[in-house]
Amino acid sequence: MREEIKKSWRGYFIPVFCLGCLLLNCYLLLGRWEYRDDIQKINRMASETGTRITNSIIQDYEKFWTEKMNTSGMKWEELEGFIRMAPGLFENVSLEDMAYSYISDNHLSGEAAEYAVSLYHGLEGRKQEISANEAGTLFLPASMSYFSYLSVYILFITAIETIAGCVLITVRNTHFEINNRTEAVIYTTSKGRRTITDKLTCSILDGIFISAILYGITFILLTAVYPVNNLLTAPVSSGMNELGGSPCISSWPISIGGYFLLNFITASGLGIVFVLLAFTLSAVIRNSFLAVLLVLAGTSIIRIAGMNMPLSVMSYFYEKYNPVDCLLQAGKWFISCSSSVSLPFYESGTIILWSMILGSACMIMIRRFNRQEL
Repeated sequence: MREEIKKSWRGYFIPVFCLGCLLLNCYLLLGRWEYRDDIQKINRMASETGTRITNSIIQDYEKFWTEKMNTSGMKWEELEGFIRMAPGLFENVSLEDMAYSYISDNHLSGEAAEYAVSLYHGLEGRKQEISANEAGTLFLPASMSYFSYLSVYILFITAIETIAGCVLITVRNTHFEINNRTEAVIYTTSKGRRTITDKLTCSILDGIFISAILYGITFILLTAVYPVNNLLTAPVSSGMNELGGSPCISSWPISIGGYFLLNFITASGLGIVFVLLAFTLSAVIRNSFLAVLLVLAGTSIIRIAGMNMPLSVMSYFYEKYNPVDCLLQAGKWFISCSSSVSLPFYESGTIILWSMILGSACMIMIRRFNRQEL
């Protein structure tokens, strides 16, 4: 195993790949730069006055903003509107309207539309819990679209980068001997044959490492560019938050910081699924470039098949339990809004199901490799 890890780091693929992705993330992080000063002010205000919104706290907010932060940028009257609206926001949220917005956006009908409505109606209890405990929490106002930008760009792109890194490092690890023309020497011994299992384990560890580096450093950069350390404990379902212009209903109480961590865990799980897929194909295809193309082709086929599913039957939702659609939901995992609804056991179910399927395929490929003549 130690030798396989050394091989995976030879050539500096992992550091170079991670550096390139982090440079892209740095560029994307500048997308809300015009709000940086106001974000700093709100973060400082949260530190000095607290984040739980009450009538007395609103007076403290106003005093703090007008006396200590009387500079250019967002006016108190604008911020006050969002703060006063937050505690009662979810009392006026119509799950029925959210359901029909989702149905309209996805052109659903028949059984699929009825099921979508039932999913949103099932959020009633969670909506009441949010209204009582989470909505009245200070966060960045919806006009900044901070969480939308974080979800749609930062978290989504970082998830894509993680999966790309997992696929590429798996193909590289599996084909290391082939690419260096040493397979005739290594694989002619029984010990050499057993390294194929080590390659799979090493690829999984490399994938988790890549995910940790990308999410960890991106999070550090995010909090450095936009100081929000005092707002990270705010719930995703704060009445001041929004996703695509819609209130956020998280599957359970979770903070902004916790949601970032949850995305890292989910992306790492999906990364393992794609490692298993890439390993299965790499064990059959001896050309690295072709193996990567086959992974892309396979994911494209799954996506195209999903896009052509009937929009009036339950199979529309069943088909979504695949790693490609799950990946495309990155940034919206475990959240329901007018443009997205959290399906039952969606993320965990997809990862477990496909890990079992592709894990079995990997075991078959390993046995086949150990028995074949080179």
